[in-house]
Amino acid sequence: MAGVSTADFFVSYTGEDQSWADWVAWRLEADGHTVLIQAWDMLPGRNWVHRMATGVREAERVVVLLSEAYLASVWGSPDWRAAWRDDPLGERRKLVVLRVEDCPTPGALGSAPGEDLFGVGEGVIRRRLHDVVRGALASRPERDAAPTFPGGAPSFPGALPEIWDVPPRNPLFVGREAELALLDRAFRRVARPQVLVGPTGVGKSELVVEYAHRHSSAFDVVWWVPSAEPALVPDHLARLRRRLGGRRHDGWRSLIVFDGATSPLALHDHLLDHDRVVITTRSTEFGSLGRVVPVGPFDVDTSIALLRRRLPSLDGATAARFAEQCGGLPAVIATATQLAEQYGSADPAARLARLERAHPAAFLLVCLLARLAPDPVPMDLFTRHAELLPAPLADVAARPEQFVDVVGVLVEHSLVTRTADRVTLLDTGLREALRAREDHAAVVPALLAADVPARITGEPAHRPRWQLLLPHVLAACGKGTGVSPVCGWLLDRAATFLQTQGQLTAALELFERALAIVEVVYGPEHPDHATCATNLARALRESGRPEPAEALLRQALLVAPCWFAHNELGLVLLDLGRPAEALASLEAAGPCRRDPERFVAYLNNTGAALAAVGDLAEARARLGKSLRLAEQHYGVGDPEVAVRLHNLGRVLLARGRPAEAVELLRAAVEINSACFDPTHIRVGVSLEGLGTALVAAREHAEAGPLLERALEVFENAYGPGDHRLVPCMEGLSEVRRALG
Repeated sequence: MAGVSTADFFVSYTGEDQSWADWVAWRLEADGHTVLIQAWDMLPGRNWVHRMATGVREAERVVVLLSEAYLASVWGSPDWRAAWRDDPLGERRKLVVLRVEDCPTPGALGSAPGEDLFGVGEGVIRRRLHDVVRGALASRPERDAAPTFPGGAPSFPGALPEIWDVPPRNPLFVGREAELALLDRAFRRVARPQVLVGPTGVGKSELVVEYAHRHSSAFDVVWWVPSAEPALVPDHLARLRRRLGGRRHDGWRSLIVFDGATSPLALHDHLLDHDRVVITTRSTEFGSLGRVVPVGPFDVDTSIALLRRRLPSLDGATAARFAEQCGGLPAVIATATQLAEQYGSADPAARLARLERAHPAAFLLVCLLARLAPDPVPMDLFTRHAELLPAPLADVAARPEQFVDVVGVLVEHSLVTRTADRVTLLDTGLREALRAREDHAAVVPALLAADVPARITGEPAHRPRWQLLLPHVLAACGKGTGVSPVCGWLLDRAATFLQTQGQLTAALELFERALAIVEVVYGPEHPDHATCATNLARALRESGRPEPAEALLRQALLVAPCWFAHNELGLVLLDLGRPAEALASLEAAGPCRRDPERFVAYLNNTGAALAAVGDLAEARARLGKSLRLAEQHYGVGDPEVAVRLHNLGRVLLARGRPAEAVELLRAAVEINSACFDPTHIRVGVSLEGLGTALVAAREHAEAGPLLERALEVFENAYGPGDHRLVPCMEGLSEVRRALG
């Protein structure tokens, strides 16, 4: 076999240029040449070093993909030097050099045939590649047939996927080649999630960002999901679904990154929906979700390399001492060098003291930003409530043009970035030092309480502001922020917002925290405690736990009898199968004719109870009136109208009028589908109602897909064994019997 060429071309490259290697190799094979490339031909169990050495020796030509990384690599040099030794005069044109970025072409590489594959469009690059290969082959005859590419055509390097949401690449990234190669190998073999575990500041996120950018052409969808706050994960995934626009691309390759995850349970149900998943976390409790990849601190040499990249003027001894002080943590190295470069000191306390002396208003602003989430903060949060701010920041915020100048000071100090109307605190290592100051700890919760809309249910116009401020509410009212009545109110409102978005698990946790705070501050006999308990009971009812909800509501009614608690107790009793008691509680709440919303709810809920006790005629009358009033009060496309359409449709179905029921229930599905995410529980309820009516109308072919979608929503919300899945399953059984 020694004299037989195993390939026309051997592609020599470094891991950072994997996407170029894939593209070049595919173009060569598409033109009828055989190619040996590590990523395709190095299968598990083979001796890689021997295989590559044999490939260089026996391939007719070696293609070098030249870049700064290739020149610095210890692996690339033996490849091209071996090819050059076999053909030192270039008579056989054994060596072909393709520069994939602007970099030096040293020694023998400069004398080999070559071309630049950067700085121009893909069409020009394809022609250049074709020409340089044709020149190297000279009069070599064409092959009759092209070999089969082992995995489809890779995308052109540098072209991002159609769906892409990844942080910018760090231009000073160094090291981590072993971890990058491990991720690449793992994702080429299996689709098991990869869990990157390591301490804060070790560079887990930057590692995944680098992987995503290097391999961007291998995916059709790459999406970044900040996961430190479990309650926000569904919103980030909902944004992805909106970007996909409801399209289902079974052949698409996706990479989803759950960054900074804290709860394995919060991610468990999301992992099966995606092709490739990476999780970064500090926790060691994620082993059940995937393969754990430890990410440790840099060794001394890599730390010094990063320091030298950031501060080229550092001498060797200083760099070594600096590296030791930073403990091998890239984030600490980056912060320390930035501070040393800008201020001549890496001491955060000294830097803050200088900022406080020179720019007291800017210092106060950055202290407040540190108590918020690392997400963008609307600047009008400060300018609309200047009276709540400490001086001298209050005087500046009262004049928006001066406030913009203060933000500019923080931009100049590399502490924040800003857009036209938002400001974001950068991760400079100062956040914890700033949060440690207690002198203005109460300002941020007060700002948020003054700004967030108090009315949430039935107010879709308030949703965008809540979506923007929810991360900041959760950060300002974190578990380590102490007990404050303002935080109790904020948590109760945040829980209500999450409840309207169908995130019941996250809502329940916040409702429970709010109730605990109110109990400590006011005691269990206070009216505010009864209000929080009623809100928690409502969430418990919606999550399928009516028994504890009943206990909370009865205690709340002893403390502060009110319409809301009576109404909720009636709905809980309906769920418990006690419709007569439910009707009594709902009638005790009263019609509240002076309050349109309560009157509409009274008619709807008593109508549902009357239907349950068998008085279908009166039920239909009340539900019909509730529907008309809801359309007048909320508008015909509001989710509250969908509730009335659904309930009235159910009554018509019970009275043996499925055709009329289908019309109303179809309208309910259309409203909920337009207002909520496809996984929202309200969407599932309306789909199940319409599917059941269609079964009764003997429209089985249309009913089946609707009931299947409803079942999927319910399984996701309640679990596969919950009793609320039974109507869907019975409906599907009926459909399958009817369709044979």
